[in-house]
Amino acid sequence: MTAKKKANRSKSKGNAFEWVCGRMLSKWLTLGKDQSQLVPSRGSGGWKRRTVTHTGDLAAEGPNGEYFRSLFVVECKHHKPGLLWALLTQTPGKNNIQGWWEKLYAEARGCGEYPMLVMRQNNRPILIGLPLAYARFVARGEPFLTYSGHGIALGLVCWDDWCRRSPDELLHGRGLKCLQSAAV
Repeated sequence: MTAKKKANRSKSKGNAFEWVCGRMLSKWLTLGKDQSQLVPSRGSGGWKRRTVTHTGDLAAEGPNGEYFRSLFVVECKHHKPGLLWALLTQTPGKNNIQGWWEKLYAEARGCGEYPMLVMRQNNRPILIGLPLAYARFVARGEPFLTYSGHGIALGLVCWDDWCRRSPDELLHGRGLKCLQSAAV
């Protein structure tokens, strides 16, 4: 297989995962009533015009999506095997969790929002990377995995742990206060 075909297949896998993430987060935000509150951003990833800047892989398409996007910059990554092993054994790089987190963290900080890294390894459950203090709140204790190193404080929670909490619980009240206290 040529490098170009591999790149196209990888890009289409990533695009499909952005749609999946948008639908899943939309359903969570609306308690299962709507799956179109968040959609992949046009052109994917961040873009900038003179008057408008958009960061992240998901754009808002409704009021619940607007509120969610006012809090989070979401980056979606569907990657080959070795995702967690690379987190523990490699220094930050462009194509590993640390590198993605550093870039996302800087983008989120630049627009006054919080980073959310939604990722999946082939044939594995979906994980969500969040600022460590907020990940502890979401997990009601220690997250699935924590990583502190190279100036990164990241907590990974399983998608199921995220979904066990209601949008009101995570995005308002104590959840919002915890998120706001997370260093950004």
